[in-house]
Amino acid sequence: RIEENILNPKARKNATRSVCYTDEDIITLSFEAAKECLENFSETPSAIFFATSSPIFYNRYHASFIGDLLGLPQTIFAMDFVNSNRSGTDAFLIANELINSKKHASILVIVADVKYPKIGEELLNSTGHAACAFLLNSKKTQLEITTSDSIGAHLAEEFSYKNNFIRLDPRFSREEGFKKNMMEVVKLISKNVNSTEKIILNSAYSKMAGPVFMKAGFNEAQFSKD
Repeated sequence: RIEENILNPKARKNATRSVCYTDEDIITLSFEAAKECLENFSETPSAIFFATSSPIFYNRYHASFIGDLLGLPQTIFAMDFVNSNRSGTDAFLIANELINSKKHASILVIVADVKYPKIGEELLNSTGHAACAFLLNSKKTQLEITTSDSIGAHLAEEFSYKNNFIRLDPRFSREEGFKKNMMEVVKLISKNVNSTEKIILNSAYSKMAGPVFMKAGFNEAQFSKD
């Protein structure tokens, strides 16, 4: 940790910020998270999933690479989920389905991202480096996935057309994509307004979702933006 005012002279007094050391890359972070996770369990996972929106390998799985570092069998079922902000949740959805179907007894899910801001834009960039690992199985624990749904829209905000990078107007993307999806989410969960303790939303457009949830009957204390 370093003093915040080193990065920002206007920062509040005695504030600090966590900073990754220079040798902390996505593989190192993922390995450390997974190793610490597996140390708490006696079982060996039968599958390993890796999710990120900032992959470093172009022609091999990160999952099998990390599995080898962990000493897991080379025959382990390994799969990557990359290049999407939904990669992490996609990995969890598939892992949950495979466990419920008894195809796998336990699956190690690793989610990691490494985001380096441009020089001179360190204080303007809210992203950073992080990795976490979870071992999913069918045993009853404190954390449980009880149900899952997936909602999608045909809209693509950024895409390549004939080798040209295309980006839609973000105002259109927010209205036609994100906001309409949030309205569908509300339909699914609005019947559980009173029994819902907290809604955690991870999105660059999260501010737009607040009014949608409030209109459906959720109060401000139930809604958290990440």
